[in-house]
Amino acid sequence: MKQILLLLLAYLSLAVSAAQAQAPPLERTVTLRADNLPVSEVLDRVAQQAGFTFAYNPQQINVARPTNLNAQGRTVRQVLNALFQGTVEYRARGEYVILTRAPEPTAAQARPPEDYLVTGYVMDEATGAKLPNVSLYDRASLAATLTDAYGFYRIRLPANRGAVSLTVIKQGYLAQNFTLQPPSDAYREVNLVPLPDQQLVVQPQTLATNPPDTLSLDNQPLLKVLVPTRQRLHALNLLDTVLRGMQLSLVPAVGTNRLLGGRATNNLSINLLGGYSEEITGLEMGGVFNIVRGNVRYVQLAGVFNMVGGNVRAWQAAGLGNLNYRDASGLMMGGLFNLQRGRAVGMQAAGGLNLTWGHARGIQMAGMFNFNRDTLQGYQAAGLFNVAWRQIKGVQTAGLFNVAGEVKGAQISPLLNVSTRRLGGLQLGLVNYATKMRGGIQLGLVNYADSSRHSLQMGLFSFVRRGGYKRLEVSANDLTNLNVTVRSGVNGFYNLITLGQRTASAGTTICMGYGVGSGLPLGKSWMINLEATGHWFFTDDFHLGEVNNQLYKFALLGEYKISKHFSVAAGPTANLAILQDANFTALSSLIPYYQYDYEFSRGQIIAWTGFHLGLRFF
Repeated sequence: MKQILLLLLAYLSLAVSAAQAQAPPLERTVTLRADNLPVSEVLDRVAQQAGFTFAYNPQQINVARPTNLNAQGRTVRQVLNALFQGTVEYRARGEYVILTRAPEPTAAQARPPEDYLVTGYVMDEATGAKLPNVSLYDRASLAATLTDAYGFYRIRLPANRGAVSLTVIKQGYLAQNFTLQPPSDAYREVNLVPLPDQQLVVQPQTLATNPPDTLSLDNQPLLKVLVPTRQRLHALNLLDTVLRGMQLSLVPAVGTNRLLGGRATNNLSINLLGGYSEEITGLEMGGVFNIVRGNVRYVQLAGVFNMVGGNVRAWQAAGLGNLNYRDASGLMMGGLFNLQRGRAVGMQAAGGLNLTWGHARGIQMAGMFNFNRDTLQGYQAAGLFNVAWRQIKGVQTAGLFNVAGEVKGAQISPLLNVSTRRLGGLQLGLVNYATKMRGGIQLGLVNYADSSRHSLQMGLFSFVRRGGYKRLEVSANDLTNLNVTVRSGVNGFYNLITLGQRTASAGTTICMGYGVGSGLPLGKSWMINLEATGHWFFTDDFHLGEVNNQLYKFALLGEYKISKHFSVAAGPTANLAILQDANFTALSSLIPYYQYDYEFSRGQIIAWTGFHLGLRFF
């Protein structure tokens, strides 16, 4: 057991020594007590504990004088401040700490300095731990600094203003203000009080200038590349904003607002390359980019991009694009894209694409595509496609296709229109697809709906999977003794495709037909069908000239449903045959009689009445 304890103590000793060696010499901690000991002996003890060597000239520094010192877990820097009270300067070089006598002011330096240096530590009052990344700033001069990894700070303050009020603040701690009197206060230690847990929870929601959505902007990878870490940490630590009439910057942190730019509200912001602000209330121009954590009003222009964490009530224009994290209203113009994570009101115009996560009202125009995850009220126009994921209340026009959840308006494209939820408006395209049609209209070559109610489909072929009008019919009429016909669409308008034949001793005649119809339900069992079809007849020795002979048929049919999937239909037909060449008799040989006959230079028109009788399924 004794051996185990010795090994444990040895391990802990090595761990402490390794930690000391990793820290800079001035930040290593020591514990010692000196009662009337020479300064030289105190320095030796400090160097031995901290694991480095002091270098100094005894002729310049009085190390023989006796001193009293009680240091419990103090850094080497704190011990040196207590020993020499500012009369000695010190700097670390590798594993050496070099001590030199502080120069005495010359006659030329007798005039008051323009600024002076203040150093010190910031610590947790409850634990005594030294706090990194604490903001210290002077609101008047905008001088600011952050504590390093060991809680040490240095800040240069103006000396010609008299007393300076310094604010010390860090997330999770109560802010503290204290006054410095230049140049006597050159070293100051600060203890911060931790916030109670309940205040830590509600704090972000109570800061009007720093909402949660704005905080997320500071964590974006692009912002971490463009904005120095020190400036971002100041923006996160500070609770209030700095009102500035004008900002002029080269890049973030290099400008008139210095490190506090992320907490500055500017009426006018001119950024030669890029800028970083809390809020814009007038005009902002950036040669490359503008980054604003909060709101933007009126005008924002950038050579490449604008990035805004708050609300935008402005005209935005960028060579590449605009990225807004909350709501925007006005005009957004991007050479390639506009990305809107909140709601959008106004106009979005981009050479490439517009992406909006929230509700949009207005116009979206893009060379490639528009995407809206929520509801769009207005107009979408794109060279390739449009997507309104939840709902469109307006018009979508695209070069290829449109996609929307619910459609309360119109989708127009030369290729495809899709409604994934409910169609209550118009689809006009080559192919139209909808899940639920509720009072909607589909006009296209091919129309499909999963279900339909009080809707209309018009095209070459239409189909409704559930509901609608679907019939497979086997029938006979006065011309052909066997026909198979498919009817598909909705009651108000459906398509029919038919194939029939007439077999006789002279041979077999084939009939192909296409038409449209409309059904009027009369109760649960009866329906009246009005249909118009065109037919072409061919014999076994088909000749191309036979396509010039057509039959047009108009039918008034009554359908009676015997069971859920079986019905009978019958009724009179009006037939009109156009025979353009008497040499081809595939149709003329089937005409039972003439009720009307009109001859012209290359053929004749014949009309008569006939009948239709069929059995229908589904």
